[in-house]
Amino acid sequence: MKKMLLFLALSLIISVTLSAESILVVDHDLSEDDYTDCWPAYESALIANDYTYTYYQVASGDLVTPDLATMQSHDCIIWFSGECWGYFGQDCMTTESENKVADYLDGGGSLFFAGQDYLWSSYPSAGALNPGQFPHDYLGLAQVSQDEWFIEDPDFVEVEGVEFSCAAGFSFTASDIFTTMREGLYVDQITSYTADAMGLFNVTSPSPEGLCAVQKDTGTFRSIFSTLAFAAIDDTTTQHAVFGAMLDWLLDAGNAVETESNIQNSFIIAPNPFSNSTAFQFSLKEPTHVKIDVYNVEGQLVKSLVNADLNAASHSVTWNGQDEAGKNVSSGIYFTKISTGKKSAVHKTMIIR
Repeated sequence: MKKMLLFLALSLIISVTLSAESILVVDHDLSEDDYTDCWPAYESALIANDYTYTYYQVASGDLVTPDLATMQSHDCIIWFSGECWGYFGQDCMTTESENKVADYLDGGGSLFFAGQDYLWSSYPSAGALNPGQFPHDYLGLAQVSQDEWFIEDPDFVEVEGVEFSCAAGFSFTASDIFTTMREGLYVDQITSYTADAMGLFNVTSPSPEGLCAVQKDTGTFRSIFSTLAFAAIDDTTTQHAVFGAMLDWLLDAGNAVETESNIQNSFIIAPNPFSNSTAFQFSLKEPTHVKIDVYNVEGQLVKSLVNADLNAASHSVTWNGQDEAGKNVSSGIYFTKISTGKKSAVHKTMIIR
């Protein structure tokens, strides 16, 4: 893999081209100051999901982040602050950075932000988040309980994706990856969120049960905020799948078919990922011919599911994870192509056996 290295002040930018989407990664974990390095988890997840990215490393000496023009040249920003908690001031996201990201999102961008102590660092009195504050307006937070869960090795937290969110169908554990360096795994509970947001990750154990991440869709921008460190997810395969599902939603890939087509609303795949079977759900505005095929990552046809004229109605098509010969396909990423007339769209799904 070829990498182009560019040095900017004390920060490092690496540009890697893997696909059409462009993602800006802002590594704000300050690992050069003996905090745990979270970047390898993100790097492997980005590569596993074939996403284009530009890497920018923030230094604790100045906390300088990319300028607005750089942000605007990308489709999505991935921002993570690891175990930073305020030792270097607003060392998860400064007010200046919040303002830049706000302008970027107001222009139609998208954001994934994992900051387990972002609120502790920048909003230590929250509690309540109010209109006019970045966490409320751009992350969807209305009320939080900080440090609700504290996990220290060898303990772990159990998490599941919230129904109807882009993480629906996922369940995983996350562990303390920070104690050997400085801190443990601190997780804030999101007790309420704004009207245009919804729950994403739900902690089921230890008690109390509650949300630790939300997704927000204003119609202008989409954002995901997690108080659970993404790098702490234990199973690598699940970690990659969760990340792919979140980025697909943020980039509107794998969710909605082109608006000019005959598909009404979203093309929903649930559960995704799956082990035994999944359903492709969609609605037609008018009667039309529909073709649905599943392909592997090499572009080879795996299974033809539908090739028929369908009525204007809601439809659900099940795939049992088998190929045309009736054999179970292996774990991995697959692509579903749905065609209606002259329009088509491709959606990603994952099988975990």
